[in-house]
Amino acid sequence: MFKYFLVFFVSVLTYVFMEEFESYRAAYQKTGGSFDIIVGSLPNAISTMLGILLAALIFGSKAFFQNASSYTIGVAIYEIIQLYLPERTFDIWDIVATLAVYIVVIVFYFSILWIVEKRKDLSAG
Repeated sequence: MFKYFLVFFVSVLTYVFMEEFESYRAAYQKTGGSFDIIVGSLPNAISTMLGILLAALIFGSKAFFQNASSYTIGVAIYEIIQLYLPERTFDIWDIVATLAVYIVVIVFYFSILWIVEKRKDLSAG
């Protein structure tokens, strides 16, 4: 039951954050430069992180790598499809941000697994 509450909470939090961010995005992007790139790609980065978290909450850790990879590929494909959608904008930096967050999450996940295994070995040995 708690798992379903967490999934709902993270989903609502994602929606509220993205809507709030979108309403101020134009004002944030007026500065130009690298800050403009970061602010413009932040929603993709956050949605990737939260989407992977949702996949882990829903499906568990048994297929974490496959679920995280599938979600990330889906986000990247959606970004590419925006080339052909009216009122949408393709941005290569959104794909870069998505892949960067994916790499960080995967490295973090496998680092945690490695630490847990080391602790098991130390306590067993």
